[in-house]
Amino acid sequence: MLSQDTLPTTETAPGTPLDVTGRICVTAPYFALRDLRQTAPGEVTATVPVESSRGRQAAVMGIGEVGRHLAILGLCAASSVNPRAGRHAYLARTAEVQWVAAPTLAPPVGPLTGRAHARTTTDRRATAQTLLVDSGSGQVLAQMRIGYDVVPHRLLTRLLEGENTPAAATHTSADSASPYARPLPLRDLAYDERNGEARGSLLITPDLCPGHFDGHPVLPVAVAATAMSNLVDHAITQRHPHAHWLAGPLTLSADRFACAGQTVTFKARPAGTMSYHCTAELDDQPIASVTVQLILVDALLLPGPEAGVGTPQQRER
Repeated sequence: MLSQDTLPTTETAPGTPLDVTGRICVTAPYFALRDLRQTAPGEVTATVPVESSRGRQAAVMGIGEVGRHLAILGLCAASSVNPRAGRHAYLARTAEVQWVAAPTLAPPVGPLTGRAHARTTTDRRATAQTLLVDSGSGQVLAQMRIGYDVVPHRLLTRLLEGENTPAAATHTSADSASPYARPLPLRDLAYDERNGEARGSLLITPDLCPGHFDGHPVLPVAVAATAMSNLVDHAITQRHPHAHWLAGPLTLSADRFACAGQTVTFKARPAGTMSYHCTAELDDQPIASVTVQLILVDALLLPGPEAGVGTPQQRER
């Protein structure tokens, strides 16, 4: 289980409003946190929205969306202690995530709150510890540790000018409808009964990644992780049609950009007892990978929207 380090699990002081507009490179609608506040140097809190479908996950939020919001919260915390002025991109390269609450299909008791503590380890590296908390019950729902590459905005722009094709560099207005509330348009979805592998592909378009980054649309790592979790969802549906699932320990690594105009191939293959190894590939070269352990739960034993949140019996397969 991940260490929570210095992050408090109970409600902290309100803190002061934190404006990171001039410090980071992600913008709305990818940035969807509300009421961002700094409680101490390198420590921030925010209200976290639920925008995406959780599929068959027995949690109030899908693990891919958890990764999106907590990674953004962590980079906000890191930006608050970056000694270098100006905008920087905080590129998530590694992450460890775990859903720690009991499985449920019921909604959260109150608004979800994120908490993050970050530090810079070198001029070009930062780390963050984060928590997702149900503010109504005080229960910690998930925890995540992220490692970032820290890149000045001017250097990021230079890198992406070499990656993006002219047609792909279309700017998408931040006030357009958020695509992050819509299902990912995975294509060529398939399941191989012989080895249990699920596959799919995704054409990266500017409409899929507004706010990441303005003028140079790049597939967010968290959206790639969501695509991979969708494949796990598809595989579970085929193998265990009456079951829901919960993410246990999950590790992620990301190495390369996938830009608008490119097509990413995703694969999810069983890797031992109730584990999956997932990959995202561009031109047959890996750009990101996820390994996740699953807990399967019977839908009949899960609290639903009409029931209170409890601790249902769960079975691990």
